[in-house]
Amino acid sequence: GTVYTAQGEVQGLDITDSKLQNFNATLAKLIHEPLQNLYPAHTAPQVEISTRRIISDLIDDFVRPGRAEDVNAPHARYLRTSIEGIAVPMGLARKNGNGYDLEVDINKTPLLAKITELLPQGGGAEPASSLVEYDWVYKQLRKSEQSVIAPIFELLVAALMRKGQVVGYKGQAQVSITQVGFPLSNYVQQLGRGELIDGELRWQLAAVSESMLGEKLQDYDVAKQE
Repeated sequence: GTVYTAQGEVQGLDITDSKLQNFNATLAKLIHEPLQNLYPAHTAPQVEISTRRIISDLIDDFVRPGRAEDVNAPHARYLRTSIEGIAVPMGLARKNGNGYDLEVDINKTPLLAKITELLPQGGGAEPASSLVEYDWVYKQLRKSEQSVIAPIFELLVAALMRKGQVVGYKGQAQVSITQVGFPLSNYVQQLGRGELIDGELRWQLAAVSESMLGEKLQDYDVAKQE
């Protein structure tokens, strides 16, 4: 048989073969083309996000530490699946040996850039006028051409917070990535731009670090800034 959507025939779907496959794989084929037409900039994870626990574990075991050391180890098999199926397609992970490093580059990842663009200029120490409601930012991305669902949005915000690009607040109190749980919206009410090291100082700090400590500063996340 042939399956049709409002956009026409679904290509590459064999109904006979589909009955032998996982239903979720068949469902993904059915919705891919219509979803792509409605939301052309949508980035779909390569694994099913069946529960929020998958994203929660990814935040706890990859985003918070900023690195997954050896994803080939038997006990880390679940983490490798999540990183390669979710974090990599989202532009949040870079291969490094047997592991992955958390990568947050707003110049390379449109979704991250979209979030930061919605935040007013001004560092985390600015008054409340520089903060934006967490739920408002989510709604902007939810109805945008990226069509971001809540768990993915929370993953993106957690990564931005971990790298210092975004600061979370509850009331007027700043919230760090070590203080939040899941769902993130229970712990973060507002978002503001992070207090990043001034660009003019970065090359000087990098030179000092490399000459004195033998360490190249390739990023300026929260830990390094502190």
